[in-house]
Amino acid sequence: MSTLLARRKSWWSKLNLPRRAFLVCLFLAFVMGCGGGPSPATPTGPSIITQPVDQGVAAGQSAAFSVVATGTGPLSFQWRWNEMVVPNATGPSFTTPPAVPSDNLSTLTVSVTNPLGTVTSMPVSLSVAGGPRPPKAGDLRFKDVGAFPLGLDANQFTGMVAGQQITFPNQVGSPLELAGPGGNVPMNDAWSFLVFNLPEGVSRRTTIYQSDSLDNFSSALNARTSPNSLIVSLDIATAPTCFAWQLIQTTQAEGYSFGTQTLLLENIQAAATQEGASSRVITAISWIAGKATYFSYGWQGDTSTVFEANVVSASTDTVRSAAATLAQQGYIITAVGGNTSDGFILVGTRVMGDSVPRPFTVWSPEHGPAAFGRGYSYVGHLFIANQGLTMWFLEQ
Repeated sequence: MSTLLARRKSWWSKLNLPRRAFLVCLFLAFVMGCGGGPSPATPTGPSIITQPVDQGVAAGQSAAFSVVATGTGPLSFQWRWNEMVVPNATGPSFTTPPAVPSDNLSTLTVSVTNPLGTVTSMPVSLSVAGGPRPPKAGDLRFKDVGAFPLGLDANQFTGMVAGQQITFPNQVGSPLELAGPGGNVPMNDAWSFLVFNLPEGVSRRTTIYQSDSLDNFSSALNARTSPNSLIVSLDIATAPTCFAWQLIQTTQAEGYSFGTQTLLLENIQAAATQEGASSRVITAISWIAGKATYFSYGWQGDTSTVFEANVVSASTDTVRSAAATLAQQGYIITAVGGNTSDGFILVGTRVMGDSVPRPFTVWSPEHGPAAFGRGYSYVGHLFIANQGLTMWFLEQ
C-alpha cells in the first residue's frame, strides 16, 4: 500500500506547474464550471415571430387581434387603428369594441419596443359584413367619413363673425352652419362650428375658418389654392355681402388640385358628373339667387377612381329626408350649401356602382344629448331659423 501511494505522489510531482494547473481547472470545470458559470446572453432587439391576421366580423361583434414577439425584455406594445394610437391597447393582444359599419376595411398594426429598438407588424384588415367601402386612407375630400374608428375628443363649440379668421392647429372641424342669407344668419352674420382634437398618430393638419367681404373673394381664394390645402365648406351671404369657408391644410405628401365653377342650378348635375368621371370630388358648394358656386379637388393619392355624383335640391322641410336618401343609396355627402330662403343643395359622391347603404343620423341639440354612437362623421350643419331648429348631419 505504501508503495502505491509513493508511486502516485511521484507521478504528481513529475508534472510541471502549468499541467497541474490545467488538471485542476478541468476538475473545477467538471464540478462547477471553469470561469464562474456560462457567459450572459447577448441583448437582442424586438422581433415578431407570429404576425396578427385579418379578422372578419358582423356589425355588433368584437374582433380579437394578437401578436407573438421575442427579444430582450421588457417588451412594450402599442396598437394603432387607421394610424390612430389606441389608448390603453398596450399588450400583445387587442380586442376591438363592437364593430360598426364604418369599421369595414379598417387597418390595424402593432409596434413592439424594447431598449434596443422598435419593430412594427404587417398591417392587417378588419372587415365588417355588409359594411360600406370607406374612402381611401388619407383622402380628405370625404369629410373624414370612415377615418376615425375611435371617438374624437371635443375641443369647443364656437363661431366667428364676418371678417374674422380662426385657426385650429392639429384639430378637426365640422362644416359651417348654414342658415338664411344676410341678417338671417345666426348671431348677426356669424357661423358656428364644432372642433375636435386630432388623435395621436394621424397626419398633422390645421383647420381654418375664414370670413371676409365678398369683394375680397377672388384674392382670398387665390391665396388658398396651394396643393396642401382644400376648402371643404362654403357659404355666401348677401346682406351684407360676405363669405365664409372652412379650410384644411395638411402635411401629407399627396397634394390636391383645385377647381371651381359658378353655374345655374340646372347645370350643376352635369358638371358634377363630369367632375366625378375625372376622379374629382365637389367638397363645398354655395347656392344663392339661382346660382351655385362649387369647389372641386383632384387628389394625387388617387387619380384613377371614377366617382358618381348626385346633386339634390331641397327645401327646409325636405332637406333632412334628402340627405338620408343619399346615404341610403351609398353616397357620402361631400358638400351642402344654400339657405332657408333659396333652399339647399346636397352633393353626394360615391365610387362608381358602390350602392351599399351608409348609416346616417341627424342630431338636434334641441332634442337632448347626442347619442349617435361611434363611427359617425359630421357632413352637414343647418340652422332652420323659422323652426328654431339646429340639425347636424352625421354619416358613416
